Amino acid sequence: MEFYYKKINKCADERRDYCNTIKILHPNKIPIILERDPKSMLKDIDKTRYLIPNDLTINQFSLMIRIRGAFSKETPLFLLVNGTEYVSEDIALSELYDKYKDYQDGFLYMAYTDKIDLI
Repeated sequence: MEFYYKKINKCADERRDYCNTIKILHPNKIPIILERDPKSMLKDIDKTRYLIPNDLTINQFSLMIRIRGAFSKETPLFLLVNGTEYVSEDIALSELYDKYKDYQDGFLYMAYTDKIDLI
């Protein structure tokens, strides 16, 4: 998946500088870019940049996204790391960040969708 944030902010050095500034100002938080998967039928959320406490789990972050997007409990909601990889709901975002942060700019890129292809 190609992230729109990278498309409109083409300079990786500027994105990296911005991310580093965020991490200096907020050392206990994780900078996340969250976008809707293009194949998803869910509506767009009005916010794409998030600064999340590093001890939050995927399940807790998912609940925040569900509330922000006004998605009902019945609406399926999955979070994908780097727009492709489904992760367990009980994993801490700090673990995901350490493993999957973007090597160019330092953001953790995630996508939300209503369906996942596990094959």
